[in-house]
Parts: sequence; C-alpha cells; structure tokens
Amino acid sequence: MHTAHSTTTKSYPSGAISLAAALALTAALFYAMIALGVLPIGDLVNADETAGMMTIAAVCYLLGGLLLRIRLRWLWIVSAVLNGAATFSFFRLNLGSSEVLLTPGWFATTAAQMLLELVLVFLIAASFQRIRGPKSVKRLVFADPVS
Repeated sequence: MHTAHSTTTKSYPSGAISLAAALALTAALFYAMIALGVLPIGDLVNADETAGMMTIAAVCYLLGGLLLRIRLRWLWIVSAVLNGAATFSFFRLNLGSSEVLLTPGWFATTAAQMLLELVLVFLIAASFQRIRGPKSVKRLVFADPVS
C-alpha cells in the first residue's frame, strides 16, 4: 500500500517534543509569577504595563507549549522564530539595566527560553533530516595509474 508523505512529524522522538512543551509551560509559569509579583524582575519603569506584557507572554508560552504537542513542523519553526525574537527583544530592551538583567526572574525566564530554543532547533533539524533520509556515502575508487 502506498502512503503519501505528510507534513506532520508523528514519528519524531516524543521525549524531545515533551521537553519542548515542558520548557514552554515553564516559561509561561515564570512569566505568570513575574506578572503576579512573586518572581522579582527588578525595577521596571511602568509596573502596570510590565505586568500586562508579562501576562501576555505567559499566555503565549502556555498556548505555544500546548500547540507543540500537535507535532507540525511549521509550528515548530514559528515557535522557534517567535521565542528567539522574544528572548532577543527582552535582552535588548534591558541591556543597560543590570538591576533587571541580574534578577532571578530574568535568569529563570532566559534559561527556559534558551533551552526551549535549542530543543526546537533540534526538532526542526531532525524533521528535515527525516525528509531527506540518511545520507549514503559513496566511496571513490581510483583506478591504478597506467604506466
């Protein structure tokens, strides 16, 4: 029976997918804790606006963590791009503010985001490797020179 190729990634390691989902949910938890004031993030300029942004980030990571379980490669790619952009933006916005960058909240969220990014890149690379299949190595055989 002939089966068509699908863009889903049902045969990929569920351990890596579960790890990515767990890291996204962990980031969501950390952002929710920051929004509630439980996890310190330093002296930010506008506390009300920051709490709103952290709540939005928590909801986005929560939804992202749940959507990763669907196992669609394009969702992994979108997640990797958005996670990288969020991590880079937060770092860039607070680059000159050591009272924000050296807080438990920053370390917790950044660690979860960076590990999530690594797992997503692994999953994306593995998915493209499965499409192409294993590389066959061809050996070059040189004929003996004719004298």
